[in-house]
Amino acid sequence: MSYPISEKQVGITERLGEETVKLIYDIVRVFEPIGVELDTPGKVVSLFRAYQEKGIIPREREAVVGFYMTARNSLVSMHIISIGTSRGSPCSPLEVFRPAIVEATPVVVVAHNHPSGDCKPSLEDRTVTERLLEASRILGIDLLDHLVIGTKDYSAIISDGLL
Repeated sequence: MSYPISEKQVGITERLGEETVKLIYDIVRVFEPIGVELDTPGKVVSLFRAYQEKGIIPREREAVVGFYMTARNSLVSMHIISIGTSRGSPCSPLEVFRPAIVEATPVVVVAHNHPSGDCKPSLEDRTVTERLLEASRILGIDLLDHLVIGTKDYSAIISDGLL
């Protein structure tokens, strides 16, 4: 793939190298979904999987990701909260809600993958969801869902009433 480079950028390319410039273009492309409406769990899962395809979210390790949205579910930002091991990843309310507070986003969806491929929520997943719901009520931030993403399917802990 070719990357358009202006005359001003030639010096930057020479200093940083072509691979770095390609990486910058790839990072910019990652942010194309900002503003997209994520009004269903399936849309969030599709975006999560797209980031896995791009290699930004690992498949072989559990990754917890926060999607931060407007009151109309328009994506403002996405943050990788933590990347753990193949068996788990830490997820504290502080780390989940900090971006929502800083960016003043009233709606959050949390999603994480299960490297095993099984999307069934664990007891720990349910416990974390309960803690996140409690924190969201105190903060006045709407936690729409906590999604557990498997290889072929997903579970929506809150929407599916799995608490």
